[in-house]
Amino acid sequence: MMVGEVFQLFSTSHERYFGKNDELHLLFELPACVATLWEASAWRERIASVGKRFDPIGAWSTWVLSNHDTPRHSSRFGSDARARAAAVLLLTLRGTPFLYAGEELGLEDAEVPFEMRLDPGGRDGCRAPIPWDASSTHGWTSATPWLPWPPNVETTNAEAQHADPTSMLHLYRRLLAFRRTSPALREGALQLADAPDGVVAFERRSEGHRCTVAVNFTSEPKSFTPGGKIRVASDGAGEGGYFSGTLRPDQAIVIGR
Repeated sequence: MMVGEVFQLFSTSHERYFGKNDELHLLFELPACVATLWEASAWRERIASVGKRFDPIGAWSTWVLSNHDTPRHSSRFGSDARARAAAVLLLTLRGTPFLYAGEELGLEDAEVPFEMRLDPGGRDGCRAPIPWDASSTHGWTSATPWLPWPPNVETTNAEAQHADPTSMLHLYRRLLAFRRTSPALREGALQLADAPDGVVAFERRSEGHRCTVAVNFTSEPKSFTPGGKIRVASDGAGEGGYFSGTLRPDQAIVIGR
């Protein structure tokens, strides 16, 4: 399988890199895939654009929130709650999601003093080492790393999050586990749905299975009508029970029927 890192600054013509099984199988639609603002209108437009351009030619899209050239989305989007909602969005869209190392821990960019900077493009913050535990070396050797550790490393590390069922790591695991059981999420069609301002909602549907995803991009509660059981919630609230009809602030949910 060949994945292209295709950068088209002023163009949305990425679809031309897909051929008749003789060109790219997948591509990163840069810079849009890591530059879309955390706004409902921006994401609704992007989702619609990808479907409009890729579906007619049978191309399979990719979805990315962060990479080694861009500030981590936990830093860009401004809060842990938004990063959790973004994880739900990423892992329920039609296409193949890619995870940047450490995003499953909710890592933020490290603050890199000027004298420690290695990259003239200012990309060091997102390239800080991943903390595996809370020890002084955070699971690495005793050697001093080239870059400082990310923020909150005592609690935002793999060992601590593995032990905490409410952590970002366990949210990713719940999402991936549900995705594996859901033909609709793995390969089903996507249809954007009507939703209140500040909310993006869509339905994923395949033969015999369907689910609805709703993402609240605002810091206010939002009413949303489709009912059913909450299979995954970005904040864990209400999972396994029936949806009340109100999205919490900065919350994203997957409703399975």
